[in-house]
Amino acid sequence: MTLIITAATPEFVLMASDMRLSNKGVTMEELSGKTGTIEALDALALYAYTGLAKAGRHETKTWLHEAFSDAKKTRFIDTIDSFAEIATRKFTDNMLFRNQALTVAISGYAMGVGPFIGSISNIEDEKGMMLSEPAKEFCHRLAISPGGSMKAVFVNGINQGLYGDELRILRQMLLEQKPKNAVEQRIVGLIKTLSDDERTAGTVGKNLLVGSITLSPEGRHVASGRFSPHEASDVLYTLDRINLRDGFSIREMKISAAGQQVRDKLPRNARCWCGNGMKYKNCHGS
Repeated sequence: MTLIITAATPEFVLMASDMRLSNKGVTMEELSGKTGTIEALDALALYAYTGLAKAGRHETKTWLHEAFSDAKKTRFIDTIDSFAEIATRKFTDNMLFRNQALTVAISGYAMGVGPFIGSISNIEDEKGMMLSEPAKEFCHRLAISPGGSMKAVFVNGINQGLYGDELRILRQMLLEQKPKNAVEQRIVGLIKTLSDDERTAGTVGKNLLVGSITLSPEGRHVASGRFSPHEASDVLYTLDRINLRDGFSIREMKISAAGQQVRDKLPRNARCWCGNGMKYKNCHGS
């Protein structure tokens, strides 16, 4: 299962996940992006998933884009509730998905709510501990901070009770208000270290996608992404995008090291992949 670590504070949200795709401990792919952004009417969020990636012709990343679009509500917090209901029907009604596990980590900022962090899962309980088998229903655990005082770390894809010492240091960094770059380096280093840990049984890779949301000088939240490869790469992997506000999504976009797009061209009026807030046609698409 993919390892996801999320940190949320009033100043920034970070979400990092490894890109290894494995099946019963056997590595199938090392560069499978499972992280993205969601732009809603009242929120900007990061998401990543762990668990079922493919089943027959089903690809979870494609289904996630469709399911979040179907779950769209005026308030993004209500969208999360609706998504959990859609996921429950999908994994209950279709024999192909029964007894399959899936967790979607989600974190960001919502109007009237402030920072939030949580997950939607059928394999984790309300405390984030792994269940022995998938539950019949998806439920979500969500921590919000209307007062803006949140300093939280969530982990998905592993039984976090086994990694208390490692996570305690990360949580302490948030309490001490360490800068975003220091927290990001800690998260990236932790995932890559756990890749070699026998407790993860070869399911965690060393190629990572890291998403972040920060406050711009103009006072609005901006999302950006970073590809952290294990070895030098001439291709940059970018975050997927689900834009509920304008009704489009982008998956599996890759950028060459020279800045040229390799596949899945962005709509010209969409915000550029680099995260500076400009339209693609006025930035890297010019």
